[in-house]
This record gives sequence, C-alpha cells and structure tokens, in this order.
Amino acid sequence: MNLKANFTEYYDMDLNPNVSSRLDEYADTMTDNYYLKVESDNEEIKTNLNFLFSDILNFNSEKLWIISRQLLKFGNYYMRLSMAPGVGIFRASELPAFNVVIDVKDNFHKQYHVDDMIYDNHEVAHFRLIRSGDSLPYGESILSSAVRFHKQLQMLEDAMLIKRIIKKEKSEDVDMSDIEYVTKKLIAAIGMKGISDNTELDDVRYQRKLESIKKAIISELRNIAMIHIYTIDKTHPDITNFKLSLAKEE
Repeated sequence: MNLKANFTEYYDMDLNPNVSSRLDEYADTMTDNYYLKVESDNEEIKTNLNFLFSDILNFNSEKLWIISRQLLKFGNYYMRLSMAPGVGIFRASELPAFNVVIDVKDNFHKQYHVDDMIYDNHEVAHFRLIRSGDSLPYGESILSSAVRFHKQLQMLEDAMLIKRIIKKEKSEDVDMSDIEYVTKKLIAAIGMKGISDNTELDDVRYQRKLESIKKAIISELRNIAMIHIYTIDKTHPDITNFKLSLAKEE
C-alpha cells in the first residue's frame, strides 16, 4: 500500500467542509463529557496509573479529542514513550503519522522508523483502527471508503469551475444535482447519522464505528499502562490487575 499517498489524500479530504465537520462530529461525540476511568483492586496500581494518565500523559478530554480526530482521519496515532527502570513512563510525545514506517520482524517484534530514528515495540504507543485488515500493520482511516467519491466530487467541481470561466452552456455541462448526489455518497461512505432514508440503520452503523474507535483507544492505553507498571517493577504480580474505560461524567 502507498501509505504516504493515502495520507496526502486524507489531508486533502479534510479540507472539504463536509468531511471536516463530520470528523469533528465523530470526535466531539467521542469526547463530550467523557473521562478515562481506572479501576483496580490494587491501590498501588490504581494510584500509579491515575498519575500516569493525568499528570504524565495529560490524558484529558482535549487529548482524547486529538487522538480520536487523528485516528479517524489517518487510522493511526503514534506516541513516543520515554521510560526508566523503577520510574516507568515519564514522558510521551506525538509522532507524525506521515513519517512513521513500521518494520515487522516477526509476530512478536516490530520496529518503528521515524526519519533517522528507530524505536522498538515498547517505545511507541500505536493507536490504530483495524477495519478490513488489508492495511496491517497500519490502521485504516474511516475516510478510506470515501476516497473515490471525494475524487469524483473534485472532478465535478473542477468541471463546473471551467464552465463558469469559459461561460459555455452545453448539454453535458455539470448539473448541481450531480454534485449533490456525489456529496451525499461521500458523507454516506464516512458513515454518519441521518444520511439515508433508513435513519435507524444509520444510527446503528454510527454507534458501531464509535465503539470500534473507543476499543482501539482503550486497547492501546492498556498496553501503555502495562508497560508503565512493568518498567516500574517487572516482577509485579498484578501487572494486569486493572481495568480502563471511557466513562461519562455525572
């Protein structure tokens, strides 16, 4: 797959107000009054993880919105994790999805190449949306199924612009109904509510996508948490004794 070409396409699509507003809507719905809830029978782990997510990673609603928006747009979001034995993770910084190349060594080992730097599995948190599986080891943007409609829309808009410039009226000239039709297809491919006559089905698909995004985020946050606990004390008996969830504020 031509990853950089795909990312360039997604950048371009995000300039379309119809696409951009829908990505915003997804991210808004994902993060509105939500917070990361840590549960554990072990108070030490609970304290360590609350400190990790609130004080070190600054995982608040704004950070959740950024991760969700990038995940929707590119299918991938990367964080470089800095850690030390006995301390755990003490710093995290975003890596540009456009520059990350994944080198899979085997089923248990992969490396992340970013410009001239190489990072191992545990040094990079990789949030990803897995849809068809064709894009593995990368995630897949929710925009991927809408790319062809976006290209069609660009062609129609370009044709209309040319028509206005030369001021010619021909039978094959672009009709506004064509643009409206393709725009509707574009929005439908992204998967929003209220885009077809079957609003109930739209809502089910929309909720499924929201849940898949939440699962992707929680899954990688759990990996980060286990790395943190292991780095503090690799002999800790309760390294997996915790639960993370996105809970709604009362």
